[in-house]
Amino acid sequence: MAFWWAASAIGAPLLQNKEGARIDLVQNEERTTVRGAKSNRELPFHSDFANATPDAFGLLAVRQAKSGGESLLADGRTVAAVVEAQEPAAAAVLREEFCFDRTGDVGPDQSAVIRHPVFLGHGEGVRVLYNRARIHRGHRHEGIPLTEAQSRALEVLDGVLSSPEHAVRTRMRPGDALFIDNSRMLHSRTAFVDWPERERRRLLLRVWLRAGRTDDSVQKGT
Repeated sequence: MAFWWAASAIGAPLLQNKEGARIDLVQNEERTTVRGAKSNRELPFHSDFANATPDAFGLLAVRQAKSGGESLLADGRTVAAVVEAQEPAAAAVLREEFCFDRTGDVGPDQSAVIRHPVFLGHGEGVRVLYNRARIHRGHRHEGIPLTEAQSRALEVLDGVLSSPEHAVRTRMRPGDALFIDNSRMLHSRTAFVDWPERERRRLLLRVWLRAGRTDDSVQKGT
C-alpha cells in the first residue's frame, strides 16, 4: 500500500495489460512464450510500453533472486549525445519513425503497431523510446523491412548501450523502490538464477504512471 500511495503521488497508475492490472508482478513464470519481464533471462536496454506508454514507472523489490537480476539504467540524453558524436548519420536516422510492435498487449480497438522515433528532440530535451525486438516485430507486422541505414543506426545505439561507462548498475534489495522517467531513461536487467523454493523466488511489483494529478478512482486503486 505504501508503494501504491507513493506511485499515485507521482502520477496516475495505468493499466499494464488486457487483464486490467495496475500493479503487475515481475517474476519468472517459467514459460517459453512470455514477455521478458516474466522470465529470468537477460533483458537488453529498452523503454516500457504495451497498451500504453507510461511517462514513468516504479518498481518495488519484494524478494531477491539467488544470484543475478541486477538492474541497469542509462540516461537517454547521454546515450543520444554519444551516438551523435560517434555517427551523426545514425543519430539522424534514429530521429525518424520506426514501427514498434504491441501485438498481444492491446485490445481489438487498438493498433497493433505504433510509429515513433527512437530519439525525439535534441540536447537536454531529448526523449527516448526503444525496444529493438519490438521494432523488428513491428516492421515485420507492417511488411516494411528495415533499411540498411536503420539497421546500422540500431547497431550503433546498441554498441553505445553495451558500454559499461554509460550505465549505472544496482541490485535491488527487499523493500527498495525505484521510480524512473520512462521517456528519459533506458533500463535493462541481467539474467538471474532463482531459489528452488517458490516462496523465496525473485519478485518485484511494477506500476506504470501517467504524469500529473490523479483522480479519486485512481487513488483508491479502482
